Amino acid sequence: HHGVAIPIDDDHLLISRATPDRINRVAGVSSLPDGFTVQDYQGNLVHDLNQDSDRARSCPGYHGSATQDNTFALACDSTHGGIVLVDYANSAYTSYAIDYPASLTGARTGTFAEHPYSSIIVGNLNSPDKAFLLAFDPKAPEQVDMFESRHLLEVGINPCSFQFEKGTAEHILVWMPNGMLNVYEVEPKWNLVDSIEVVPGMTQCSSAFLVAGYGHAVVVEGQKLHSVELIELYHQDEVGPLEVETVTLDF
Repeated sequence: HHGVAIPIDDDHLLISRATPDRINRVAGVSSLPDGFTVQDYQGNLVHDLNQDSDRARSCPGYHGSATQDNTFALACDSTHGGIVLVDYANSAYTSYAIDYPASLTGARTGTFAEHPYSSIIVGNLNSPDKAFLLAFDPKAPEQVDMFESRHLLEVGINPCSFQFEKGTAEHILVWMPNGMLNVYEVEPKWNLVDSIEVVPGMTQCSSAFLVAGYGHAVVVEGQKLHSVELIELYHQDEVGPLEVETVTLDF
């Protein structure tokens, strides 16, 4: 199945579980898992996260995860309506669900971005008619049971990809299907800082892809490398318009 085995520590793994239909190789069923278990390296069950009747202990259609220290964020499908956080502390596991706003019918997150310098996890939250970036601190002491407007930033259309700028992790770089690179500040504000058209006339994500670096970003389009300098983001009082420099490879 389309799953994962995530090391938690030297003794335990967080392992996704395939659906019964997938195990029985029923034709046409989704390969996405419907839950998790925590097991030791001998295969013994430590914690069960595969209970359909408990939203805090199930994650149907899992796709996307992120980790902050000993807290694990799992993105579930639209039938679940939220994410599951799993905490490991003092050799014990707890898990709980955070719901999406009730107004976002059919919403789900499919990808998370994380960075070791940031406490924030960013995801792409999409409903049938809206697209958002979702930013939250999984270890916040005032953790909520439903995401609020302060966690969401509407982006119009579903991004191709998004990554933290590698140097300070204060900004998230969002690569859009229309060839635009959008730069958002993650902390202390959650807002658009700047944007620039990198690939004019682009209409689909398969045309080019984003690679975030330290103080710059590169968009690869066939044999073209489009470089965007971001170093001024480190000096907020000197920020100027973003610029693109393009190099064509000759091999």
